[in-house]
This record gives sequence, structure tokens and C-alpha cells, in this order.
Amino acid sequence: MTTTSRRRRSEIAAPLAYLAIWILTLIVFWCFTDGADAMGFSILYLWIILPLSTVIASLSIGLCDSFGRWKWLGLPIFGVMYMLTEYGTFALANTLAFGNINPPQLAMIPVGAACSLLGMGIGILIRRIRGRHVSDAAV
Repeated sequence: MTTTSRRRRSEIAAPLAYLAIWILTLIVFWCFTDGADAMGFSILYLWIILPLSTVIASLSIGLCDSFGRWKWLGLPIFGVMYMLTEYGTFALANTLAFGNINPPQLAMIPVGAACSLLGMGIGILIRRIRGRHVSDAAV
């Protein structure tokens, strides 16, 4: 296996893992949650699991310098994915139950983007610190 194919696989591993968690979140909401579980689901998935997985995936992207300059597109993408989670769960359930169509809550985009920025910033910082140590040892 070549180094290029290994690098390519490691670049897409974190976004794919995040996407799997995102899809699992929707499945859990629609298949295993009822009205009484809504608050617990919201706290666990919308305020713990998804933000944490966003930070970890973004940390990996920043640490590996995945996608080069294009990595910064991850910020709005993670923000939109966070907004779509709420829209695909609670807003859609409300629409189906009461018939009123709710627009997406655009205010959730900065929350997801901030989680991504935090992770990516930490990843880039760690990568730069490691680079200094490597260059110091070479001298």
C-alpha cells in the first residue's frame, strides 16, 4: 500500500466517522425515542455527543492537515450538519405532528462551526508544536 493511499484514507476517516454518528443520531431519534425521551435525547445527542464528535473529527482534520487549505470549509459544513440534526429530528417531528412547517434554525450553524473551529484549532496547534520539536531535535 502506498503512502498516498494511506494518507487519503486517513483524511476521509474522521469525516466518515462523524457522518456515521450523525446518521445514527437520526436513527435513534426516529426509531428509539418517544415524546417522554425528547429532553434526554436533546441533552445527550444535541449537546454532548454531536458537539464532541464535531470537535474530535475537526481535531483529526487539523492534526493531519487533511484537505490542505480546503479544511476550513469544514467549519460551515459542520455548522450546517449540526443545524440539520435539529431540523431532521425535532422540527420535522413537530411538522408531522401538528402540520406547521418550521424553518431551519440558522442560529445553530455557528454552534456547530464553533465546535469545529475549537477542534481544528487544537489539532493545528498540536501539529505545529510537534513540528517544532522535530525541527529542534534535528538541529
